[in-house]
Amino acid sequence: MEGAELLHQDCSSMERVMRYLEANLDTLYQHLNNDNFSRTLDIVWEQLGEVLYELIQANLEKRRPPSFFSNLHECLKIMVRSFRQDNKDIYSSETLKRVEYLLKLHGMETRELIHQYHLERWQEQQAITEPKMGILTVRAQFYEDNLKLEILNARNLVATDSNGLCDSYVRVAFLPEDAFANVLKPKTQTHSKNLFPLYDEMFQIPLTSEQRRTPDGLIQFIIKDKDMFSMNNAFVGEAYLSFSDVPETPAPISSLPQQHLFLMRPSSIDGDAIKALESRQGDKQAREFLKKLRQKMPSKQFFSLS
Repeated sequence: MEGAELLHQDCSSMERVMRYLEANLDTLYQHLNNDNFSRTLDIVWEQLGEVLYELIQANLEKRRPPSFFSNLHECLKIMVRSFRQDNKDIYSSETLKRVEYLLKLHGMETRELIHQYHLERWQEQQAITEPKMGILTVRAQFYEDNLKLEILNARNLVATDSNGLCDSYVRVAFLPEDAFANVLKPKTQTHSKNLFPLYDEMFQIPLTSEQRRTPDGLIQFIIKDKDMFSMNNAFVGEAYLSFSDVPETPAPISSLPQQHLFLMRPSSIDGDAIKALESRQGDKQAREFLKKLRQKMPSKQFFSLS
């Protein structure tokens, strides 16, 4: 606890803990054979994982800031570096693996946590085998620091109008948002009364070198149904394309293969990133993001986010 609260201040907490552990583990090492010592160490790490998991839950209830969990994560890594030098899997304990992931997650700043949510959604998209929300077809390429996007068509969109059709358009965003704050978000024309719209539009987006090389950069495609008065455009579905899946080539974009992106819409609030955001009730950025997420989800899901 002291390490989590005072790690980067003039504090001897970690030093005292390390001296205690070193002395006691050395005693065990001197009196046990290698196999028994290794098994004992596994038990120690399993117990540590359980203690840390309870500590995380208790301090989430206390609304601790991200720095608390980040410091606690650093304390864990210091201990790992000191006592797991036998070339074994550092996180052989499933509990400890889970703890390490939760500490990393809750130690993120809110903007990082929001991007983690989008990365989880992108990974979820990769696992889809039967697209139930439709398919968006695009081409994309990097050339120098320019991104060229060709939004071709969509198929089997979910009907949102009472006539069984959809008046759809595609809005493009770049993630993480703060890295692309000055970048224009392209938008296609609206195609009325159609579940198989042919957008056939090309966009060229200039980026800086830093933006082009954004770690885990994502392109987000959001399809909406345009309301007659543009007051309440309904969410139809979304898809992601990772920067890592966009080729860098001077070749004509028409020569590149089409990329078929399976559309999704949020259907649950069980993700770890969402739960971490929900724990930040006093954070305006987290609240606004969750509010936007509610608008994408079926109304029966809303109660647990309110």
